[in-house]
Amino acid sequence: MTLYEIDFQIKQFLDNLMDSVDEETGEVLDIDPSELEALNEARQKKLENIALYIKNLDADAKAIKEEEKNLKERRERVEKKAERLRKLLSDSILNAGDDHFETSRCSVTFRASDTVEIDDLDLIDDVYIKVVTDYKPDKTALKKAIKAGIKIDGCHLESHNNIQIK
Repeated sequence: MTLYEIDFQIKQFLDNLMDSVDEETGEVLDIDPSELEALNEARQKKLENIALYIKNLDADAKAIKEEEKNLKERRERVEKKAERLRKLLSDSILNAGDDHFETSRCSVTFRASDTVEIDDLDLIDDVYIKVVTDYKPDKTALKKAIKAGIKIDGCHLESHNNIQIK
């Protein structure tokens, strides 16, 4: 039974309870309180199971995030090692006066390319400068200002009830 179904049955039970009251005496007629107790127990168990499932999902997400970090570090180490070996291979071939290396399993050749190296950025004409502007609101400062009573157009403070599961 889902949490929604349990909550619905509890609501139905309470609605029926109101219909089963003797208006003159206030006595509850033909209602078995153990049914409500069973529904409340089922609801408690369902809520607990959902909370525990959320904890498991959070733990999985944390483990995945940590593994992402480990994999990134590992990838960067492998990339650096490949770059060092690439330089070693290149230097060895070129220092021997060769312009390529080839076997039945691999072929190493060189391709010419040009790159621009910046010696002094201040000496470069503005026509060759690309301006990148990034606007990002300082939400911490905005929150402080709004809480201090300052009205700021374009934003407002919103209160939330965040669930905490431990």
